[in-house]
Amino acid sequence: MTRLLIIVLLNALFSVLVFAQNLESSSDTTKYLVVKNNGVEYIGFILSDDGREIHMITDNLGHLYIPKADIKLIKKVDEERHYRKGSYIGEGVFTTRYQFSTNAFTIEKGEHYSIVNLYGPEVHFALHDNLSVGIMATWIASPIALALKYSIPTRNDKLNFGVGTLIGSSAYLNQARGFGGLHWAMVTYGDRRTNITLSAGYGFVDAGNGGVDRIIPSGVYYGQYDEWNGTYYFQYPYGSRNGSGLYTGPVLGLAGVFAVNART
Repeated sequence: MTRLLIIVLLNALFSVLVFAQNLESSSDTTKYLVVKNNGVEYIGFILSDDGREIHMITDNLGHLYIPKADIKLIKKVDEERHYRKGSYIGEGVFTTRYQFSTNAFTIEKGEHYSIVNLYGPEVHFALHDNLSVGIMATWIASPIALALKYSIPTRNDKLNFGVGTLIGSSAYLNQARGFGGLHWAMVTYGDRRTNITLSAGYGFVDAGNGGVDRIIPSGVYYGQYDEWNGTYYFQYPYGSRNGSGLYTGPVLGLAGVFAVNART
């Protein structure tokens, strides 16, 4: 009889504790994003933190106990900014770029991301909260380029500036004589999930062929003068090179993004 009474009391106590925890979570309006070292993310209310582990309740998994040693990041979730139609959309590293270009937002120090394109892979690392460095290449690792981006935030959260540069080489193709680059500045207006970016810069590229692709118009003599025959000597049958294969020009870009939900 005594044992039965103890079991009943323990069940009642457990029910009260669960009810109290649910009541606490329902009255707490601050949600947190918890990212583990393996990349798994949980979103919910943190009920307790004793320094060794946190106790949180999530919408999908219920109550969780996570050791602090397994946690990489804990940050507040803004319901208005990070949710769209009831789905969490967050501020992941891919919100710092579009499909082919970047914006003025930056990835946080210690974070990184990689992309697999049709032409090849690329990977980017954040050396500082405002500075990232990346490597872009083709599937045969030639050409290959170094990418740098520096973000300049302002007091207005929706207005950000940035500068970037791409410096590339043909690597082992054409004995590394080819090179190119792009230097640009950009301004981004909006938040991480809905924004527009205007960029302007200056690009240059040299295939390393000495300008053989630039043909001298007919009637213009160019080349070495042969004193023996008294004529000009052309090295190429269809014309001659002008001595430079460097192409330069301004570059303008306009890009934007609008988040419909967590996946679109």
